[in-house]
Amino acid sequence: MKHPDRSVFSAALIAASVIVAAVVIRPAPATYAAASNDIAVCAVFRIVDELMSSERYLPQREALERRLRDEKLAPLAEEMEDLELRSREADEDERSGLQREAFRLRQRAQRIENEIRQEIEALLVVQLRECYELVRSSAVAVADDLGYTYVMSSLDPEEEIKADTVNRFLQGGLGRPMLMSPEDADITEDVRSDLKL
Repeated sequence: MKHPDRSVFSAALIAASVIVAAVVIRPAPATYAAASNDIAVCAVFRIVDELMSSERYLPQREALERRLRDEKLAPLAEEMEDLELRSREADEDERSGLQREAFRLRQRAQRIENEIRQEIEALLVVQLRECYELVRSSAVAVADDLGYTYVMSSLDPEEEIKADTVNRFLQGGLGRPMLMSPEDADITEDVRSDLKL
């Protein structure tokens, strides 16, 4: 079988690389520069965090925790106090029985603590969803009013990532997907104002 001339392949390869270089090196059309200004940036999760700590949401969680502790843990605390008083006056045999009872009460209190945490977390998830939707809707409305087409959720890339573990560092990095943007593209303060924060 006859092998084709290598110079034909070389010429074809050079021609192909010139075409690829022309495509890659070709300057971006003017519309690209305009389109890049259509992207707004908003620190969505920072505002969600502020909303969650605000008077709109925090008191509801605090009230739930107080109510659950009063209803579920206060009676156990009274029982524990009673056991301690009885234990002081009890003889050796009685005292060991009271200690076993106190141990069971502590285990029960731990289970109730876990239940309380789960109930508070369930409310937390509901509130987080609501806050996220409020912030997202506000960011979309503000961006639309200002003429932006896209909104990216991102913290300021210049802001230092404060982290003492690998996971926290990665979270800090993932919270900054926008690595560079014009200063006037940040609509975070507009969204805060819209949400009256």
